[in-house]
This record gives sequence, C-alpha cells and structure tokens, in this order.
Amino acid sequence: MYLTGKNTFAVTTVKQGTYIINYLTGERKNYLNNNITTATVIDRENNLWFGSYDKGFFYVPIPK
Repeated sequence: MYLTGKNTFAVTTVKQGTYIINYLTGERKNYLNNNITTATVIDRENNLWFGSYDKGFFYVPIPK
C-alpha cells in the first residue's frame, strides 16, 4: 500500500493491477488490470507511474 496523493492510496496486486482508493469517499479506480504491479508513484504534476514485475514501467497521465 502506498500513499499517492491527497486523500488517496494505492494497493498493488498480483494480476489485478493497482487500485487507487480515495479513503474519504470510497471511490476506487483500477489501472493495469491483468498485470503484476509492484510500485505506484504520483509525480509533482499528478501523473501516475507504475512499476511492474515483468513489463517495466508504465506512465498514465491524469487529465487536467
């Protein structure tokens, strides 16, 4: 589990990607389903970066 931003944290999974969960509202979003994710980071521009076990890094821009 990783803190990823204001009111959110990420849960990495085996074969289900990463879930970003807002702990105030309960809203959750899934990214990279069917991948083994090992790390999640939000950069200073609020974009998501994921590390995977066998496929390298993934970048997901967050719409403004």
